[in-house]
Amino acid sequence: MRNPARLFASESLDPLRRSELGLLLRDEGSAMFEGWSDAGAWTIVLPWPEEIRRAHWESIDECEKLLNQITSEPLHESDPDAPLPPFLGGWIGFVSYDAGAAAHGVAIYEKHPPEPPAWFARHERGIAIDSTGRSFLFCAPDRREETREALKSALRETAKVRQPVDVRPGASRSPLRQSLDASEYEKAVDSIREAIRRGDLYQVNLTRSFSTEGPVDPVDLYLAITGEAPPRCSAYINGGSWQIASASPEVFLRYDARLGVAESRPIKGTIERTGDDETDSRVLRSSEKDASEHLMIVDLIRNDFGRVAPPGMVEVASFRDVLTLRHVLHLESTVRASGLQGRPFGEVFTSMFPSGSITGAPKRAVVRFIRELEPVPRGVYTGAIGYWDSRGISEWSVAIRTAVVAGDHARYHAGGGVVWDSEPEAEERESIAKARAFLDYCHRRAGATPSSGSLSPR
Repeated sequence: MRNPARLFASESLDPLRRSELGLLLRDEGSAMFEGWSDAGAWTIVLPWPEEIRRAHWESIDECEKLLNQITSEPLHESDPDAPLPPFLGGWIGFVSYDAGAAAHGVAIYEKHPPEPPAWFARHERGIAIDSTGRSFLFCAPDRREETREALKSALRETAKVRQPVDVRPGASRSPLRQSLDASEYEKAVDSIREAIRRGDLYQVNLTRSFSTEGPVDPVDLYLAITGEAPPRCSAYINGGSWQIASASPEVFLRYDARLGVAESRPIKGTIERTGDDETDSRVLRSSEKDASEHLMIVDLIRNDFGRVAPPGMVEVASFRDVLTLRHVLHLESTVRASGLQGRPFGEVFTSMFPSGSITGAPKRAVVRFIRELEPVPRGVYTGAIGYWDSRGISEWSVAIRTAVVAGDHARYHAGGGVVWDSEPEAEERESIAKARAFLDYCHRRAGATPSSGSLSPR
């Protein structure tokens, strides 16, 4: 058994700007997580991966096996006198949406995305920064000097003048491509409404991808889409030939193996911010369409938890709270399951995956319908990004507001839940609102003025 990771204060670690932290993440397997706590946001910087494991598109059924492998290692204790960031060593990574869809019998796309269907890196050392800016190193006690030296070396490297990626305005004027243009997206909404009218489905989460060619600095993109106040589950992962930049606000699954308690916080129901949050909140709360959409997903999450939790041990701890983000307001609920002691984490995860908030209901029928409507794979988007901490604590986001950079190509998906009374044009506008940070970034790169409307004519 490895020595348990412990925190220790680092006198040599001066405060670093977020952009400087990104310079520490140049190696394959490095990562940064921001937020991920209800008790003050933490920043976890992970420059030194110990091991990387991945699944492959040719054998996508490896994903569940891989997840079970990394979550079955012995649990460790941390120093009880140290601060308690959400991650103190263990595994970080993701499982793609397409892996979850395949588990429901959906055929994978012939053209695979650059990121694998599942990927994990083990980290036993890193930097933890609390909400006040205090910085700590964490590592096993017998690796303190090694870690101090690694940090000094990394900081010396970041102090050197780097050769930045050319992302000046006008550096790239390649067109922004969409997997579904405005008219195609609206036709897909009509197809969903027709399926609902027939009684085949109740709700479908429809998405589209936006992509651009040209030089992209993935760290700069991450900073652009997360903004000055990163959302609850922000994450940056360097996979070597690809990088993931995620500004997700949505908690897919929190799990405490020692307590046997799991929690999900589905987000469903959206309105674009106008500058008057009080009025926007009232409009959102009074929307029958959003209320119906939200209730269906909360019931679906309750049902998913009910597959693994004992009878009577699933509750809705909070219902239809308003979550305020940079460009939109959402409705959010908290669904909690207890009595899960002894349940393998992989069993709990797969009972919920992919999240009902980004599929719809009934889930098995919906993921098949999504495959027919969406012309490109989702990849990590709407999958789950997160960590398994060696203390038995785990948290995973619903990977929305997520971009993938691979070489000179960057893509970003956005969409929303469609119900019977959805209006096609309104749904198309909502997908643009959810992609606003990425679209603004692309417009700045092209030297254009960001647009507040749709990207293509109807």
